[in-house]
Amino acid sequence: MKTTTLSILVFLLLSTSVSFSQTEIKAPKGYSNDIGNMISMLDNLKGRVERNVRNLEQ
Repeated sequence: MKTTTLSILVFLLLSTSVSFSQTEIKAPKGYSNDIGNMISMLDNLKGRVERNVRNLEQ
């Protein structure tokens, strides 16, 4: 009983952490590490915002 409950709990924890994870942040070629990371994070944010407001009306 304990093992089954623990297994289910671990499975649920891992499945939710994967579904909420972000993509890996990598600096694009041609940029320094810090600036590249910032560009990568802003591009990721842009995609998430566009996806959330795609079907909104004025």
